[in-house]
Amino acid sequence: MSRKIQVLALVCAVFVAIGCLPAFAQGAGDQAATVDPATKAKVQEGLQKLATQLQLTDEQKAKIKPLLQEQVTQLKTVHDDTSLSADQRQTKMKEIHQNYHSQVMAVLTPEQQKKFAAMKEQKKQEMQK
Repeated sequence: MSRKIQVLALVCAVFVAIGCLPAFAQGAGDQAATVDPATKAKVQEGLQKLATQLQLTDEQKAKIKPLLQEQVTQLKTVHDDTSLSADQRQTKMKEIHQNYHSQVMAVLTPEQQKKFAAMKEQKKQEMQK
């Protein structure tokens, strides 16, 4: 069971990291051109879905954007760190993911928090299938 949770955490971390690429690339100027157009389109669609489902305000988007950028940077650093074992990498990614979620939850309204938690749980169940 523990192995399933570890795999799920890693998959969730990767999903969030991919979902954060447009926000990160948008703030990176010329680096945005290095993002694969197909990936960029998929990610943009996913972010739009998130924004639509949670009905984020412009103020919330502005607060969440730097959180996304920081998470992507941290996840990439951990991913590229060859000195870490797979388990260590997975543990660090899970910590980064949990930290991101708690910071995002602080920006959301109570109703949005419930929806966000439900979306996370649904994604978790889909990954277990």
